[in-house]
Amino acid sequence: MWFVLSLGSAFVDSVKDIFSKRSSVHLDEYIAAWSLRFFTLLIVGPLMLFHLPKIVDQDFWVAFGIVIFFGSIASVLYMKALKNTPLSIALPIASLTPIFILFTSRLVNRELPSALGIAGVCITVLGAYVLQWSKRAHGFFTPLTHLVTDQGPRYMLIVALLWSITSPYDKIAIQHTNPFFYVGMQNLAFTFVLLPFVLFKGRLRSVFKHSQSLAPLGFGHAIAVVLQMIAVPLTFVSYVTAMKRSSSVFGIFWGRWFFKEDHFKERLVGCLIILMGIILMVVS
Repeated sequence: MWFVLSLGSAFVDSVKDIFSKRSSVHLDEYIAAWSLRFFTLLIVGPLMLFHLPKIVDQDFWVAFGIVIFFGSIASVLYMKALKNTPLSIALPIASLTPIFILFTSRLVNRELPSALGIAGVCITVLGAYVLQWSKRAHGFFTPLTHLVTDQGPRYMLIVALLWSITSPYDKIAIQHTNPFFYVGMQNLAFTFVLLPFVLFKGRLRSVFKHSQSLAPLGFGHAIAVVLQMIAVPLTFVSYVTAMKRSSSVFGIFWGRWFFKEDHFKERLVGCLIILMGIILMVVS
């Protein structure tokens, strides 16, 4: 059952990114990021009220504050990356997060990467290279350097780094409360933190004007998170996380079918190699 729930979470999350990509083209990234959190809150907010913890200690609030600070930046950069990058490139790059987590979890959770985990890192880097295989004619290392020099991939690479910082603190926050309370509080905080940027730009009215395209962002994200939270108690968290990353494979197909993106085969192969590396890191 956990496999079906996790795969469903990945599929819904990838469908959400179709709407994210379309919205990011004609809307400000702050509007898109805020809308995702606001419409997510409409669903996860009631769930939070039914899972209020008896005690919320200091460790939770410290972890929660760190997540909101770095996560708010990541939310905006994620939308900027989708605006400037093909979906079939952006989502696999976001899947590079486990590489950075090997190092951040060492600092935060005292978790040491094993030899298998390091092998997973190397395979994942190979997958990132294959993603941009068509650029190899300009130099052997060009497919990797383009992850840094091109604006869109650079934004998504920063997002992956920021997620690697927030992920260990996500774990701490959930351990000190519960998943549903944490997800609700997280989206509530993101909504308030990003609201001033939306008001400053005078774009709040456009959120409701374009609600037909923006609401699916939050609703899709909320459904994906709820499915993920139901799956977590049924197996190891790492297994659910690995399955969630399969959303990048769906994203490559959506990029081809909905946005007519090129280099389908190389990006699919690169994404599958990245997933192999992620599985090794998870198993380790």
